[in-house]
Amino acid sequence: MLTHRPQPLALLPLTPGPSPARGSGEQTGGTEKPYV
Repeated sequence: MLTHRPQPLALLPLTPGPSPARGSGEQTGGTEKPYV
């Protein structure tokens, strides 16, 4: 899950802007838990 992207996606979900457009958007679409 977060093996190939531990920090990049870990910092994105904390931000309300770049997260849904960066990484968490492709996972769940939310900024709470992208890979959980």
